[in-house]
Amino acid sequence: MLLLAAFAPASHALGTGELVDVVIQAVEPQLAPAKPLVVCLIGGKSMEQCVQVELQKQAGGLQQQAAGQLPFNPNDNRIQQIIVIAKAASAGQWLEVLNKGGPTVAKIVGCAALPPGVKSVGCPIVEYVVDHNKNLLDKAHAAVQGPDWWALVELLGPQTACSFIPIPEIKSTLCGPFGEALAALAGFAEGGVNAIGNFLGDLAGAVVSFTEDLAGQSPPMPADKFYAEHWLPHVHRYVMSALWEPSGMKGVEADSWVFGNCVSYFDSHKASEATAKKVCSRMQSHAMALVNSSATAVKAAVPAYLAATLRPQLPRLRILHFEPQPGEAVKLGEKNWPYLKPYDQLYSQCVMDLRKRIGVMGWLPNQYPYGKWTTQPDNAWKWACDQAMLAIVKELNGWRQQGAQQLLAKMSGVGCQRRIPNDNQFQNTKTFNAKLYLVCATYDGYDTCRREITAHGVPGHEQCEIGQQAGVKLAAQVAAELGTKRCALTPNYANIRCTRPWKFEQCLARALPPEDAPAWHGQRINCELKEDPQFTAGLQQVRQILFQVNGGVGSKTDAIGSKQGQAGAWKPATGQNCWATQDPLAIRCKSEETLAAQGLSLPACALHDPNRDGADEPCVQQIVRARSAIELAQGGQPVQVPIQLPAADRPPAGGRLSSGALAGLVGQIRATVLRIEAEGLFRDGAFQLRGGQITAQPMSGFGPDWGGNAQLFWHGGGVGAVLDLMIDVPQDGAWVVEIDLTRAPDYGQLAFEVDQHRVAASFDGYAPGVVGPVTVTLGTFAMRQGRRPVSLMITGRNPASTGFLAGVDRILLKPSGG
Repeated sequence: MLLLAAFAPASHALGTGELVDVVIQAVEPQLAPAKPLVVCLIGGKSMEQCVQVELQKQAGGLQQQAAGQLPFNPNDNRIQQIIVIAKAASAGQWLEVLNKGGPTVAKIVGCAALPPGVKSVGCPIVEYVVDHNKNLLDKAHAAVQGPDWWALVELLGPQTACSFIPIPEIKSTLCGPFGEALAALAGFAEGGVNAIGNFLGDLAGAVVSFTEDLAGQSPPMPADKFYAEHWLPHVHRYVMSALWEPSGMKGVEADSWVFGNCVSYFDSHKASEATAKKVCSRMQSHAMALVNSSATAVKAAVPAYLAATLRPQLPRLRILHFEPQPGEAVKLGEKNWPYLKPYDQLYSQCVMDLRKRIGVMGWLPNQYPYGKWTTQPDNAWKWACDQAMLAIVKELNGWRQQGAQQLLAKMSGVGCQRRIPNDNQFQNTKTFNAKLYLVCATYDGYDTCRREITAHGVPGHEQCEIGQQAGVKLAAQVAAELGTKRCALTPNYANIRCTRPWKFEQCLARALPPEDAPAWHGQRINCELKEDPQFTAGLQQVRQILFQVNGGVGSKTDAIGSKQGQAGAWKPATGQNCWATQDPLAIRCKSEETLAAQGLSLPACALHDPNRDGADEPCVQQIVRARSAIELAQGGQPVQVPIQLPAADRPPAGGRLSSGALAGLVGQIRATVLRIEAEGLFRDGAFQLRGGQITAQPMSGFGPDWGGNAQLFWHGGGVGAVLDLMIDVPQDGAWVVEIDLTRAPDYGQLAFEVDQHRVAASFDGYAPGVVGPVTVTLGTFAMRQGRRPVSLMITGRNPASTGFLAGVDRILLKPSGG
């Protein structure tokens, strides 16, 4: 089997949790709440232990709960079925998955487990094998991972496999002359030496029947045995002669020694000379046909192996062998493949692969008893690999002359420069390092570099490095986003101190590396929560106020400490008259009179807090009646919209707009589309999350269409996870709500709510590659002025998807009819 997958980018196998999600969706989606139990059981714990753990989670830590209170029956036979299927899929036992789950489950799970890059071609192959030849399922699934097209041709046959191959170059080689040559060669292999008996026909018997009466001679050995012992051993030498001799099959014809020995043998064993020549001529013809088929297969293997195995490795070779080794050209001219990296491994693998797949019969040079062969290389497989290696080296050197500079220019554009290892200046073959190394001045550049190099089949974090000042630069950028009122940057250090918890959380979110970074990558900057005595005192004051206005009485501490027999007057607060907002020092009440009725008075909170700094002291949010655009323009607060009136329509200082100008202004306001960047909501803390994590993800590497070159990336959530994005509606009215989303190979399916109203539209985030942004119209909704939630819920995933991720670019608000 060709080891193409060994040189391709690593397959992104599903983790246990993701695999269980897929199996549950395939077997019984209603058992989604049982996922933690299934994962626990797969981990080796007993049913009793896993049920107890799940009960504690469901009950919030209460120890005594009945099993019937779980949202599923832990003894459901389908849970055991899910476990068996997940274990089999994890072990690559796809026939077992089929036997335990049936064809539909095998297709869904088998497709989902494929790496994202091969799903589009791999999933149809898995489905075909499930339907038509299930016994090949394990081998076919392994071959698809690469994909190893040569192995698939062998497994499914050229006609079937070639119907799936999407790459014209590979299809033309494996399914053209090379496929035909392999098929012809396979015919010889299947017939073996016994085929000579059929080939000789009635002459095989004539060897004896024509000459039985000749006295003094013993009968000859069977013709097929003589052919196997005296002709077949020379086939490989004949093939080499054919490969080196452009004019054709002179090796067999020119070898009068083998033919002469054949005639002499049969002539001396009860056959006439004429009969002996007929028999040996038939043997010679058969050997020539075998040599012709073998030589044709070896020649055709060169473009086939180049296209199917060597060329897919070029991206990887470009990074790991960015610069030629000292003296490389001279050594390659001498074809010293086994002694020069990286070609040593490629060459030995090539010889091993072709030797397994192209059976050229006969003695090898070290087995040949009649002297040394004069041809170099000394066997057919080395000859083919020489030709293929010369071609791949030519392509690699061509890229080094042009493509290398283009890659360096691209990386320079994101602040990454090449670092040449110090040892390379000595041009010592033992210490020379041909790999490409890049040092990036910023973390954004580093992430771009890491993804670019990883796309070449090499772990990006091994070739991309972070500059010493990258953390300092990121800290300065994050500090500017957080603002100076609540956070302070330590100069020349990657350290930020904040005095508000939500600012600290925002800092932590920006400090974390992206989801696709290696697991061992830690925080990129240091975030600290600094105690603010004024804020702590304000929190205590707010708690006391809310306790009082919501019906709380007395002091629990005083009640417990009262004299024996006196229970005290304490009772908890149970009402919802007032509550703390996202800013814990800002109180909001149902009525303006609520605080006054309790004899309490607080200053009004600021109307606008664009940076979400929060209040300096306890305050109450005013209940502002939403006014229309006309009222605002006529004499209330100034309307701050990005609209310019013609000079003739502008009112004098302190005056009012004319009716015509006012009508025009209202029309412009209605036509205004509010574009709310989702990653901005994350940075502002305008969200609520129940399941997973979110972060701002740069998207410039995927195209220019994402607003701000970034998106809000939601990861780590499963089915049922909810993300509320809090948007500010500028005024009462009917609003059309749209959302721009990303599609990718590992994205999930979403449902929506707007201001707690269910949305009919849904979204399938799967695509074979990264696509977006895709606009989804959620509908028209009557909403009041203020902060309103746009909610996203993960409901599942496409069978072809490998995850439940989501990416939100922005939310758009349009006045209905505007």
